[in-house]
Amino acid sequence: MAFQVHLCCNDPDNGVPLGRADWVEFHAGKFDARCVCTNLRSLEQTGVKVTVLPTRSAPANRMATHFMRFGRERVFVLEYRTHYGNWCWDVAWIAGVDALRLANYLTRLKHWHCEEGPEKFYEKFNAREPLVYEDMQ
Repeated sequence: MAFQVHLCCNDPDNGVPLGRADWVEFHAGKFDARCVCTNLRSLEQTGVKVTVLPTRSAPANRMATHFMRFGRERVFVLEYRTHYGNWCWDVAWIAGVDALRLANYLTRLKHWHCEEGPEKFYEKFNAREPLVYEDMQ
């Protein structure tokens, strides 16, 4: 199943990419979860660095159009759109296993917490416990 990963990664004043995300949302079917960076005093240091590049070559079993570096994680992106909904947000469609990797990466970061989501995902994320694929369904 493909996930939509919404990234709040553009300047709210002019829509120019900031190179980091301080709010991330995961969406797939009935699953919705919102994760936010809570260190509002210094988001420049605590937001996750995000870089999206067109892919030159993807594995044969992936229909990737872009490659995204999300902090220390790298994922193939099936589709990517900027200014999705409004100019603060971009969206990437990625495979479920990659969405799980990104969610687990955020659980390991100090200033991130889940603000809204299914009960099991919310509790595990905020307790810094490893998430499994069933937590994101």
